[in-house]
Amino acid sequence: MACKRSGVRAPLPPPRNITLPFLTLYDERFPRLGKGRTEQTPPTRGLRTVDRESPSYFCSGFGLVLPRGAGSNNMTNQDTAAEAFMPNDALTMGADATNTTPTFGDLGLPEYVKSQVDDMGFTIPTLIQAQAIPVALEGRDVVGIAQTGTGKTLAFALPMASRLGRGECGLVLAPTRELAAQIEEDFRKLGARTALLIGGAPMGKQMQQLRNRPDVIIATPGRLEDHMMQRTADLRNVTIAVLDEADRMLDMGFAPAIRRILEKTPKERQTLLFSATMPKEIAELAAGYLNNPVRIEVAVQGSANADVAQELIMLPQEQKHAMVE
Repeated sequence: MACKRSGVRAPLPPPRNITLPFLTLYDERFPRLGKGRTEQTPPTRGLRTVDRESPSYFCSGFGLVLPRGAGSNNMTNQDTAAEAFMPNDALTMGADATNTTPTFGDLGLPEYVKSQVDDMGFTIPTLIQAQAIPVALEGRDVVGIAQTGTGKTLAFALPMASRLGRGECGLVLAPTRELAAQIEEDFRKLGARTALLIGGAPMGKQMQQLRNRPDVIIATPGRLEDHMMQRTADLRNVTIAVLDEADRMLDMGFAPAIRRILEKTPKERQTLLFSATMPKEIAELAAGYLNNPVRIEVAVQGSANADVAQELIMLPQEQKHAMVE
């Protein structure tokens, strides 16, 4: 078996104020961000306490409270449909929520994780990393809307590496075996023991990886279900689950498989969902399997990342996987 259940996780810490150099928001129900930070008094200028009981609650950027659905020229029908399925008290952070440039040292990462990041040559986090990492470190569920190529992998890999305890497992679902292989490589660079469950690879090798009790399982939904049917993958001790490029997984027809997989994980798990868009189906999935998530949107939904260069390389089928590696 991949993981052995080690008991129920401890409850989250009581709510506190949060103050970060790049995001300042006073919310009486939001946990403190970053271990060891001193508590701050509520800010008195420019911010106000959010009344989450009000049905008009909506939060954007620097704690600016607006009527739901107002304050954005980019609001589309897709946004409106998504809002209808998100929890009424879900916190939303906009792309303008940072006013200074933080470093990875500002995000509250443990020193041993930060040293791994330094070894990888990263010093300044991307926008999605700067906003998602501190929230995820406190155990909150996250819905992250960001373009491809904006650093989403480290946005969930670093909190997972920081929060997993002895005997606990992380699970990452990805739509394609190529993406899963890239994610697995990043986790190995962080020193994690991994199991990569993808189609087109020998089941026997994957079973051996699962028997070694990996810290993180990275899988495509179809191959993970194959292992579940053979009872070679045990998800009972998954404490953090990630759905990467969730919109692509739903486009590929993986929604039923995702639901079956999540049903086999503990309800107390932390769930992080990342997507380039927020269609109705993604919002319904979030409403059903995420607990009061923080929604972080750092780009207009569906917009392309101008910094990503795409190349088409024609290869024989048997050379495809080697080329990606």
